Amino acid sequence: MEIIHPRVYEDRITHLSTELHSNILRLLPFKTVIEMSTLSRQWKAIVKDFLPYVENIEFLYEENVEIDEFIDNVNKFCHLHRSPVIRSVKINFAWADPSIEEHKRELNRWIEFAARKSVNDLDVYCPLYDEWSDLFVVPNLLFACLSITSLKLSDCRFNPPRTFGGLKSLRFLYLQEAYISNKAFKATLENCLLLEELTLWDCYTESKMRILAPKDSQIKILLVIQSHPYDSEDEIPTHLAREIKVAAPNLKKFCIYGRLFDKYQFQNHLSLEEVCIDSTVNNRAEKEMYFEDYFDHLRLLRDACNIKILTIYEEVIADVSELGMRYDLKDELHFNLPITMPNLQELQICLGMRLTKKYLVDIYAFFNNFRFPKLEKLFIEVGYHDYGMYESYSNREESEEEEGDGSLTLQVRMVKFTHFHGSKAEYKLLKFVLRKATLLELMVVVAAKKSDLEKYIIDVQQSTGNSSEFSVRLQQLAKESGDAKVLLCREGEVNLFPTQTKLDWHSFNAKVDQVRFKV
Repeated sequence: MEIIHPRVYEDRITHLSTELHSNILRLLPFKTVIEMSTLSRQWKAIVKDFLPYVENIEFLYEENVEIDEFIDNVNKFCHLHRSPVIRSVKINFAWADPSIEEHKRELNRWIEFAARKSVNDLDVYCPLYDEWSDLFVVPNLLFACLSITSLKLSDCRFNPPRTFGGLKSLRFLYLQEAYISNKAFKATLENCLLLEELTLWDCYTESKMRILAPKDSQIKILLVIQSHPYDSEDEIPTHLAREIKVAAPNLKKFCIYGRLFDKYQFQNHLSLEEVCIDSTVNNRAEKEMYFEDYFDHLRLLRDACNIKILTIYEEVIADVSELGMRYDLKDELHFNLPITMPNLQELQICLGMRLTKKYLVDIYAFFNNFRFPKLEKLFIEVGYHDYGMYESYSNREESEEEEGDGSLTLQVRMVKFTHFHGSKAEYKLLKFVLRKATLLELMVVVAAKKSDLEKYIIDVQQSTGNSSEFSVRLQQLAKESGDAKVLLCREGEVNLFPTQTKLDWHSFNAKVDQVRFKV
């Protein structure tokens, strides 16, 4: 009988040199390094020797850790650390109580610790307020940190001192729920000339937000998110901007999401190539309050008409259609329609709801009020849900004549329709594009997940190896371009995506700490 000896496991890592231990630990997340100290006495000693020289630090939110224990852990680490530099510091201080001043002082100490260690990447998330007045003040020492390249702060007063000479290495600035005045904007943009990307998420400021960069500024990406909802003028959150003015000579990409600004002003944007506009409202009553500002989406697109890539959401399209129904456009706009975007190569239309027959009117109006002579790619994405809000305010007739100008043509060569459910309205939109796209080469129709159409494709593929029957029906739709191919597929089967990634800020706004800090 064969004797089976038990397998003997050998620890080959513990006996490595100290230098190799350090190299291994540097490759691991900070939390994992801490957990390794519980493996054995030897590893506890190894981690203890390594921690004073660690360069990437993360203190993240954990439900089973009390706030006092968290504060003690961070303070002990700061006291024990011996290395002159730290590359990255991430702190999620989610337990903070605005009524306890000591919490603010602790946070300032940690930020000052990072600044003294010449930190490169500082990321501090701290929902430390009930009112905007409870925001903690960013310590002046941070504004003298010349090594920092990426700075992410939340719930703070971002106010550079008078002696501010600039963060000379700063390339990325992310502020969330922070108060920053126009004076602070000016000081930051004028003194941080290497800044390339600026993100402002629900920032408190003056009624007119002014982002005016100097000629030698390198800012290339500007992202503004206004997610605070309101239903009436009395409910507008205090200290939120009502207007925005942007002037940045080297700006390449501008994205704006969320609550409507009353007015947009866009100047000195000759380098601008990409624009994304997702201005949403909670209900039509809110929109009626600012009906006189309906034109701002059109003005913004007119001012940025030389861009190459555009992503727009349902409210922008609805505004164009609403204007045509309510106003004499020539008298009110003071510029002519249609608007020509001579350099646009890629257009992405994102609808937050299921496509309805009435919604087609908006899309028809959009294409009739714009011209895209160089458009090559068109992406259309419809939502999974029918919220019903659009039906409540649209009183237009449903008819094929609503397509408008019969002479309209689209120069697009590739079209991708995502989340296709197979409804009559979606078929009408397909027919519209196929009739107008005289140079079309390929149309990709992606069935919505868990839809009857996807189930049909799966059944056909399993029985015949392809979805030819339904594809033939699509191919038979009338189209001006005789060479166009229509491909029906499921999600993930065709590797064709827009340049701009859709930002679903609605979903991760509620759990931003889990987005910024993977816990």
